[in-house]
Amino acid sequence: MPTSTERSLMLMPSEDLLGPAHDLVGVTAKEVSSIVRRAKDELIFMATAGYPLWIASNSNAFHPETLNFGEYLRMSQRGIPAPFFQSEASRDIATIRARPITIVQTLMEIDQWLHMFCSMVTNAQTLEVLSPGEEESYKERKQVMSAEFVLTTPYMPAHEAQFVRYSHQQLDGS
Repeated sequence: MPTSTERSLMLMPSEDLLGPAHDLVGVTAKEVSSIVRRAKDELIFMATAGYPLWIASNSNAFHPETLNFGEYLRMSQRGIPAPFFQSEASRDIATIRARPITIVQTLMEIDQWLHMFCSMVTNAQTLEVLSPGEEESYKERKQVMSAEFVLTTPYMPAHEAQFVRYSHQQLDGS
């Protein structure tokens, strides 16, 4: 079940808080940071989990593993999504021949990110920096972003999304 903070994110913008990020999500920067930390923990869990959360697919090499959505709902203890909600998730593993800091820099610097994903992202901007992080390593940088995505599918038209981009370095250096 969504927490009261997550419900407020879904239901109403804030009118009494100042700044673009607060107008965007309707909660304080502290609450955004809490949501970001929980999302990071969930991402790490999902990246490292195996079966039954992820199911190997022999028939479709484009998506070697697909998410078992029922198992995801059970593990995450989330409520059942609305009937019109459509979700798809897959994962794959690849080796990128670049220094880790180069990969992080490409993902965290808006111009490089736009260039890297130019076939999917047509426009993007940083709305607010919630935490500048460390200059050289990008540790703990949090930015509120806006981007327009175009996917080559008849099911999803171009759309704009607003999100928080976050860079975190684990204790093991990853």
